Amino acid sequence: MARNTRNAIDRKRRKDPALRKTKRAYIAMALVYLIVIAFNMVVENLVYIGSRNQYDKNISSVNTIDAIQNEFAQINQDVLLYVAGEKEHNGINILNSIENEFIEIENLKDVYLKDIADSDLLRRRFIHATYALDAYKRKIDEVQDNLADMENESVVSIYTQELEPLQVTANEMLEAVVEISTADCEKAEQRTTLNHIIAQVSLIIVSIILFIALWVLGNRQIKTLMEVQQQTRELNEASARLTKSRKKLLDSAMTNILTGMKNRYALDESLSQLINNTQFNIAVFDIDNFRAFNDMYGYELGDEYLATIAERLKEEYSDFAEMFNITGNEFCMIFYEHVSDVQAQQLAEQIRQGIGQPTMMTGNIVLQATVSASIYHYLPSDNLDVNTLLMKLDSALHTAKRDGGNRIYQIQ
Repeated sequence: MARNTRNAIDRKRRKDPALRKTKRAYIAMALVYLIVIAFNMVVENLVYIGSRNQYDKNISSVNTIDAIQNEFAQINQDVLLYVAGEKEHNGINILNSIENEFIEIENLKDVYLKDIADSDLLRRRFIHATYALDAYKRKIDEVQDNLADMENESVVSIYTQELEPLQVTANEMLEAVVEISTADCEKAEQRTTLNHIIAQVSLIIVSIILFIALWVLGNRQIKTLMEVQQQTRELNEASARLTKSRKKLLDSAMTNILTGMKNRYALDESLSQLINNTQFNIAVFDIDNFRAFNDMYGYELGDEYLATIAERLKEEYSDFAEMFNITGNEFCMIFYEHVSDVQAQQLAEQIRQGIGQPTMMTGNIVLQATVSASIYHYLPSDNLDVNTLLMKLDSALHTAKRDGGNRIYQIQ
């Protein structure tokens, strides 16, 4: 009678146009909110990528200019040595060293103009800086042959009046390039911050609008649900469920209606009592590709199959383990204290194979499936909470399935 009552309530709810309209509205709002969140994530990602790219370019710009300045400083040092009358330094001809350093600067200039300079102002300022570098090189080429024959005072005069001003100008222009690059980076960071703020404000506004809409629909839904609840109470008054005790209601909350086994809530309660006090063996079993049964034969036959499997497990292994039906096709066994570790592993494999035995169903249909499982010998020193323990079992179970199923994995 309880099932008939529930079915009658479900039929009324499906036929209620207000409920259908409210359901569609909630779905639409959920989709809108998901789209907004997805858009916000895309914007945030683009903002991050743009900011990161600009940061990388600024770092590359600063590093390249720094490398050019280092080469230029080395050139100036070599020029000073040459002015002082040195022809070689550390066994290397100074003029050859200067020439090689200018070649390295040319290479760095090409890299900067090709891959780094991304604004017209930055390119123009860098090109102006290269003009100063080129002028410095031309001046060196003009005077290098005469410096060796000049008096020291003349050499110093040429350096201070002709070479040093070009060197200072080139350095100042290179510093200006660094300043422009840094300013571009700061502007990009400001744009990034603005885009981030816009994205966040948009999400907040949409969230507020959806919250208001949900509040309005919620009030309407409450009114509708109150009417449905009134009908439910009237139907419940005619059913035998009103005569059940609080104990039976509690048992029902802790029991899977289909299989008669304890459910996930009961599993959490049992593990909460065991996890800090004793060691135990626990195993989880999952029927591989169970959905294919429902798709091929329908949910009724699938439910019948699960109920049959559950009865078989209770009949054969209830003396060895406390049993739970966590979800539709997932079972859990907590082995009793008198079951040794080795025996628990053997029983787990027997249970896994037993679930996968051929099973005769209504209409002479035989169902058979492989089963994946995971088993864990828990010690209080492992210091896990219930959710973490179940996650470890679930992770090992999914690994077994991913590796082809039809196997049991022991958690070490």
